[in-house]
Amino acid sequence: MRLNSLFPLINRCKMCIKPLLFHLQCRYFKINNYGKCSAFNKFISTSAAHHLRIPAQDETPSDDDTAEIDDSYLNITTYEGYARDLLFKNSKDLLLRHIYHCASVQELLSVIDKNLNHFEHEHITQTVFVLHDLQRIYQDFSSSKTKNLSQSANEFFEKLQKEDHFQKLLTLTETKVHHFDSRTLSYCALYLNKLGLTIDTKTMQLLCDTLKKKLLDKFSLASTTRFLETVFSETSLRPFFMSQELMPLVFKEIELCASIEDLSNISVSLNKLHRVVTEESLDQYKTKVESLIANGFLTSKHYKVVLQIISFLNYPKWRDKNTVLISKCVSLVKDDVNNFNLNEVLILCEILFKIQEPSSVLNDLQRCSYKYFYQLEDFPTTQKISLLSILVFFTAPHMRSNFHKKLKKYVNECENYENLLVLRKLLSYLKVSDVSLCNLYWEKMLNVVKTEHRHIDILQISQNYVSFSSDIDNYRHLEFETEMLKHLSNLMKEVNCEFFPQKIASILSFVLLYGNDLSVLEYLVTKIENNWHQLKPNDCLKLAYTLRLFNETDKKYIKLSYARRIDEALSQYILKESASHHQDLWKNNALLKSCVYKNKVNMSEITSLLHIYKNFQYISSKNMENLFYCFLMTNTLFPELLENMIKYILTYKDHILGFNAGRVLYLSYSLGYHPKNTTEFCASVVDIIIRDQKRMTGLSIIYSALALCFYNKLPNSIIKSIFNVEFMDKLDSELQQCYSKDKYPNRVRNYLMRLNRAVCLDYPECNVPWFHQKYVDENIKGKNRQPSFFTLKIREHLLRIIQNKDALSENVVTPYGYQIDFVINLNSKDEVVHNESECVKRLALLLTPEYAYTTITSQLKGSFQLKKRHLEMLGYKVVFVKSSDWIGLYYTEDRIDYLEHLIWPKKFSEIKTQTFR
Repeated sequence: MRLNSLFPLINRCKMCIKPLLFHLQCRYFKINNYGKCSAFNKFISTSAAHHLRIPAQDETPSDDDTAEIDDSYLNITTYEGYARDLLFKNSKDLLLRHIYHCASVQELLSVIDKNLNHFEHEHITQTVFVLHDLQRIYQDFSSSKTKNLSQSANEFFEKLQKEDHFQKLLTLTETKVHHFDSRTLSYCALYLNKLGLTIDTKTMQLLCDTLKKKLLDKFSLASTTRFLETVFSETSLRPFFMSQELMPLVFKEIELCASIEDLSNISVSLNKLHRVVTEESLDQYKTKVESLIANGFLTSKHYKVVLQIISFLNYPKWRDKNTVLISKCVSLVKDDVNNFNLNEVLILCEILFKIQEPSSVLNDLQRCSYKYFYQLEDFPTTQKISLLSILVFFTAPHMRSNFHKKLKKYVNECENYENLLVLRKLLSYLKVSDVSLCNLYWEKMLNVVKTEHRHIDILQISQNYVSFSSDIDNYRHLEFETEMLKHLSNLMKEVNCEFFPQKIASILSFVLLYGNDLSVLEYLVTKIENNWHQLKPNDCLKLAYTLRLFNETDKKYIKLSYARRIDEALSQYILKESASHHQDLWKNNALLKSCVYKNKVNMSEITSLLHIYKNFQYISSKNMENLFYCFLMTNTLFPELLENMIKYILTYKDHILGFNAGRVLYLSYSLGYHPKNTTEFCASVVDIIIRDQKRMTGLSIIYSALALCFYNKLPNSIIKSIFNVEFMDKLDSELQQCYSKDKYPNRVRNYLMRLNRAVCLDYPECNVPWFHQKYVDENIKGKNRQPSFFTLKIREHLLRIIQNKDALSENVVTPYGYQIDFVINLNSKDEVVHNESECVKRLALLLTPEYAYTTITSQLKGSFQLKKRHLEMLGYKVVFVKSSDWIGLYYTEDRIDYLEHLIWPKKFSEIKTQTFR
């Protein structure tokens, strides 16, 4: 919210605007009325986050799921007001009251100047509180559109440090440090740190050291929590050394927790200590949370504490194991989403993006997001873009074009680095194919790279570009690539490859795709070859995905030898990790995806990774998404794991999103697996799809309906919801907006044809017309299929058996568009006939390649099972000629016997019986 739009609110609240000491600031209120303005309560929270990354949800490997979380957004306080109200709001001390009522920096510094000799620890702490309030107002009222909130906060503190009175205040704090009690000292240290005073300063070191000694002497959970918030504002090893003696005391409090306030403090403390939290402590914490929910102590009115809980449970290293409890907590507060402030809405969206459940909160969350979206001034701030990302992500696919106008406006107006990062994901969500808009975005990012390269994450931007390029149909911006290669080259000289091979992996990813300097490429590849054992699963995934993109580029032969060397290094890494029998599900997913992405699929690598899945007992929606991709791409059937996914859907069907339920259903159909409780499973998926069909893509609904057809469980209501004008219009709208116009529309039309065929054959009572004959004529009958070597050999041996080529039909296209490799007409005596009038049986020989059967557990895939069923309904007897069986036969006589056995199984059965007798 900008200054010009706040004036009406300020006038209504009887606030007056006067100049502050710093030129861009303003004196913003009369102190006795400032708490009554709802705009301040919602938009000027003293602890809520202002920046939140929204993760993309696609196949592209991203740091979002694996990188350590920037936990600044996890500090959700249960206190909504201003810092100055925390301790001394109604004090009778005249000096405290004077400090409390200061409404500008100038006024506060004047109070310090006149009363410094009378300052005690209470006055110091209250002064820090008021300074923090003024800083937040300065941030939100900053009129500069080029500055973000962190820049404004830094500017405020830099100017404050230049003031002699502030420096005198810090000196006095050091002098009086032993006069503080632990509670006041913890607040003073925390809010000085929030102002901008870093841990490595003399003042903060003294405050923290003194506070730790007081806490060890007399422990207080609340004060310890503030201590941990303070020291862990620094990302290094120092905070762990500073707090190591307090850690056991914090962990001990988990079992002793008896109030919501204690639970809040424990949650914040564990958030800060998450890197050292053991499985035992995590389980103890979860048990405590579940007991407080079950006993009715933790309720929806404590939604801020609930957000703290789920933020802690949402860390990548244990998110999968905690999904059920996270969903339970989210469901607990779903009716209170309308009470969330803007930043809490963003936090909840972050969590839902990560775990993809529960679905019950989505409608309220989307309404609340719309509310804040239209309340904020229409300028591309990080919050505004994040909200738009939420709205786009949750909106029905065919409605997303409504946001294109906003997107163009934001790209035109956005200049800030942080905002550009969030905007990039929004561009990827919408799959923008407007080259001029993409060029404008990367020109702005190019300008940021040129002017701010010392203050931004070059590696992050390089990976963003790789992801963007693959998302938007191999988009390229040559000038940006040239500039990035220059900065990456400089960065490469600074990186110690032996200690930071992960950075080398990120640089190599960009250089392999866009660089032309082979000497640089040689250096990077050599470093990866020498240090592959130090990579992480995400680095492996990133490089494997790069190899996949590299294989699709033109002139790849120039750098092909380097790609092969990278592939070999990744193979060694995957082999080592798969032999370690690790217990990390995400790691296994990353390694398996890496195998799929690489140049050549090594089945021994994949098989060992697949068997590791048997070790995992827990499941979640995000797991199901990863398992769906890995199992579908590797053609793997694990009945135990599929049953676990199905059981999870049946147990938590109110939490599961439609596209995830559809994925598991389609996976079961694709792998030809028949669940133990097919009826209950299909009924649950139908209920979920009907509930969520407005959010699902047309292709997802068609996939799901086809799978239900396979199980003969497709209800009439879904048939009617698909085969109508409204759905077809929605589908056309999706196809017009899709970015991959050479692939996606063909896929949609092909699967719609398959569904149309299945409904016509399996549900004739629904009277759905066959409207794909033209499609069949153009795309199936009209195509000249080039026979494979396998097909030619089968034809040669069949002609030897039949001895009349007129009796053998090839490449037959049936009504409804099924293709049959060979058809042999037989009479009632099972003799081959070439006259249609004598034909009693039509034998369809289908040549099945290796991929027609699943691996691990061998099973004919669902599409082939469905084809067999439908051909039998059309009057054919169907037999399959397996390529693996054929390859195993070396002699002509054996191959002829094999085919004759398929054509006349009774004859061979009788011969075998007579031989046995």
